[in-house]
Amino acid sequence: EIVESDYNQLHKAFRVIAREQNDFSIQYISKRVNVALKSHLKDQPVGDPFRVCSVGCGDGERDCGILREALKTISNTVAFHFVGIDIDETSSRNAELAFKELSSINTTILNKDILKIDSVTLPKFDLVYLNYVHYYIKDLKSLVKMLKQLAKGG
Repeated sequence: EIVESDYNQLHKAFRVIAREQNDFSIQYISKRVNVALKSHLKDQPVGDPFRVCSVGCGDGERDCGILREALKTISNTVAFHFVGIDIDETSSRNAELAFKELSSINTTILNKDILKIDSVTLPKFDLVYLNYVHYYIKDLKSLVKMLKQLAKGG
C-alpha cells in the first residue's frame, strides 16, 4: 500500500529527474544548433535565415531554452526561422504562447501529425531535431523519409 507521503516523495523525485533530463537535452541540442549555425553562417549568403524544425515541440519550453542558448553565442544579425510541430492541440497552443517571449525569432507552430504533413509546403531546414517523438511512431522508416524531405540536402 502506498501512503500519500510516499507518493509525494516519489512524485517530487520524478520532477527532479525530468528537470535534469530537460536541462541536459537543452544543453545537448544547443551545442548541435551552434555547430549547424556556424556551418550555415560559413556557407550561406548573408541574410539567409537559419531554419530550425522541432518535431514534437510540445509546449515549446525546451525549444525556447535551446534557442535562448543559441542566441547567446551569435550576433543579432542572424535571422532565425523556427517551426515547431506537435500533434497535440493544447501543447501547440502553449508553444505559441511560449515563443512570444522570443520575438526576435520568426516562429510557426503547426498542430499536425509529422507523418501527414505535406513537406512540399514547408521550407527546407538547416536543422531538424526530434523531441522524444520516436517513442510514439510505429513506422520509423516513414519518419526518416519525412525528415530527409525537410532537411536541406536530404
